Amino acid sequence: MLSVQKLRCLTGFMPKADHLNEELGCLKLFFAAFLAIAMLVVAWLVQNYLSVDSAIIVGAFIVISVVTYLLVWIIRYVYKRIEQLGDF
Repeated sequence: MLSVQKLRCLTGFMPKADHLNEELGCLKLFFAAFLAIAMLVVAWLVQNYLSVDSAIIVGAFIVISVVTYLLVWIIRYVYKRIEQLGDF
């Protein structure tokens, strides 16, 4: 038997606060994934910087820069959403 909460989720009629909570949960997932990518590239770069071509090193720095930008953007977006959640 479906409860009212499950029915709201299935039909798209979620309250705004619940929608923001779900969005924050997804953003936590993306933040963790991007953080893991950044740490992985930095660790690889530290271990292999002497044995790889300079173009690959430049590419690694570009990847690190883009992922860092995305991490900062996610943090700012999350703080905006938390402020909106505080209004409810």
